[in-house]
Amino acid sequence: MRIVLLLTTAALFFSCSKKNKDGEGGGCGDSPYIPPQAFSGPVWHPGGQIFSFTYLPIAGIITTPCLSKRYEIKSDSVGQYFLKKDGSSLTRSLAIPFFGAAWSRDGNRFAWLEAGNVYLTDFNNSTMAVSNKQLLYQGSVTGIPMFNATGDSLYLHTMLSSTYAIRSVALDASGSKEIKQGNFRELTFGSNNRFYYTNNQMEILSMDKDGNDIRSEVAGDPNQFRVNLRYHDGNIYYAYGGKLVRAGNNTPLVDAKVTSFAISPQGEIIYNQFSEGFVDDNKQNGTFWIMNADGSNKRQLTYNHY
Repeated sequence: MRIVLLLTTAALFFSCSKKNKDGEGGGCGDSPYIPPQAFSGPVWHPGGQIFSFTYLPIAGIITTPCLSKRYEIKSDSVGQYFLKKDGSSLTRSLAIPFFGAAWSRDGNRFAWLEAGNVYLTDFNNSTMAVSNKQLLYQGSVTGIPMFNATGDSLYLHTMLSSTYAIRSVALDASGSKEIKQGNFRELTFGSNNRFYYTNNQMEILSMDKDGNDIRSEVAGDPNQFRVNLRYHDGNIYYAYGGKLVRAGNNTPLVDAKVTSFAISPQGEIIYNQFSEGFVDDNKQNGTFWIMNADGSNKRQLTYNHY
């Protein structure tokens, strides 16, 4: 059954229940519409042939008496999916959307963040199937889970008793230990076994796996709200203001509307381009594109079909 997402339903209720600007009943209030992203949160498998993402399939466009046009979502198809980089073998892995996932470096374990908790499954590389789902860590996790180099534990950014910290959690559930306290914004763990994060001044810093050897990597810029930090092959990538940037380059790799991206170990970037307002004449709003790590060879990878 196709229904409008709960967010849209709530917006419809509240907007239609408002009075008009003259104070009389029956009018429609000005309620901003933020459309859902069809494709978001890509995460590469280390083999560079498969990636995971959250998918909210668009069924079509609807118009209500009170609100302007809206996207209608196929709610029975929402979830976490796997896809090959050639656009084939679309596979639904979990019937829930979530944001924040990671693969172990051997590609055999898959972890994700769901409602502040971290779950873990085995991953079959040939069938793209997950199995043996387990709750690994229950608590206030505030960022994406990150596998360590050996694949026997996860690094988590947590908040316990109003204290932020990086913790290491063993995959065999034998326990966890605190590595370093602090609110490490946009925390990520690179293939060079260093953490990367931003501070309040939007400076990008790094430190080793034990929370030591802190280095300034990119000078702070209060005009750049830097998000989605990624490390690849000696370079730091991030997004700000919809632009996808490789640190040290004056020209963005993508100059507009990027909300999420991921870099494969082989040097390919998947990213989406999304307009926050409703775009009636652009059916491909929020779809994935793929390019080389230097910004060359851009081409569309996924499509909205409605």
